[in-house]
Amino acid sequence: MKDKNKIQQIEWSVLENIELLYQIENEWHKLAKQSKDKLFVSPAWLLPWIKTYWQPNWSLKVITGYCNNQLVVFVPLYLQRSRHIFGCNKLIPLGQGEPETAEVSSEYQDILTSIPIEEAAKDIAIQITKIGYDYFRWRSLLNTANLLTVVRYINNCTTTLSGKRYCIKFINGERPKLSRNNRQKWNKCLNQLNSVDTKFHWVAEEQHNKYWQTLKQFHQARWQTKSQLGAFHSACFNQFHELYQSKSSILMSALSINNQTVAINYYFLHQDTLYFYQCGWHSEYAHYSPGFTLHQWSINQNKTNRYDFMMAGLKSTYKSKYGCNEVHDMYNTTQVKNQFKHLLSKVLGKLTLK
Repeated sequence: MKDKNKIQQIEWSVLENIELLYQIENEWHKLAKQSKDKLFVSPAWLLPWIKTYWQPNWSLKVITGYCNNQLVVFVPLYLQRSRHIFGCNKLIPLGQGEPETAEVSSEYQDILTSIPIEEAAKDIAIQITKIGYDYFRWRSLLNTANLLTVVRYINNCTTTLSGKRYCIKFINGERPKLSRNNRQKWNKCLNQLNSVDTKFHWVAEEQHNKYWQTLKQFHQARWQTKSQLGAFHSACFNQFHELYQSKSSILMSALSINNQTVAINYYFLHQDTLYFYQCGWHSEYAHYSPGFTLHQWSINQNKTNRYDFMMAGLKSTYKSKYGCNEVHDMYNTTQVKNQFKHLLSKVLGKLTLK
């Protein structure tokens, strides 16, 4: 540990050794459990991410704050050190910054705290800025993110709208009503499916691996028709999810027609929320709208308090068509400390790609 001092009864440390993260895993888990939407900042998500993606030129910079020997602040950061002498050293949250071709798209990253963020924000900002970096970036922030309060105290931080979160909140067990168009579409799909042998179901846990392999096949086949590799092409992407699934709660829903599996949805189950992450369907059954119908069935059968589609772009998205009653803006925030190195890094990156 380095940079240890005491500010307003909080003892600050910067963890620079991954083994130290494992030593505080229980405290870290407890802190994450206290907050809503913190799955992607929990050890359940970030430790498999580290194990899968960590690179030799990366340096851990996790800021912790203790009060009365209790972990009260956890800021999950690391430094991507440039391989070039004049390159840009980037400060990024754990869970983001892996190669784009293998990206797991961690969203809702944030600072964990058990004390009001307003009381600690300025001190957290001081701890962040004391780290030697040239460029700071944090993306896919919820509008309620603690970090958005902290960056008010970091000079020249720019926060921009980057997308929207689409979520259905069930009130007294009831979901919002579908729009007229979607009710008609749902009824039309059901009429079509009634003409064949149809089965919707939640996949039994012992069948998860079998359906996971089928989902991968569906997903890859779809992207290959677009001359793109698809997420499952990456060995790291697959390894990460296998590690996550081995210790965390997931759900899968499936649609079969005439005893043939034609669509699968993959979810993370955490606290009171079902997070939709990935899907795949058989292209030969596209005229049955398997993606739409499986979502609608899964929403109707959902036993949690929320069905979260997670982030989508600012333009029109299919996620907006399911009667989402929680739609919130999401943000990216950046700070450029060294403009020269940042611009040079972009040039070097383009030259490397060429």
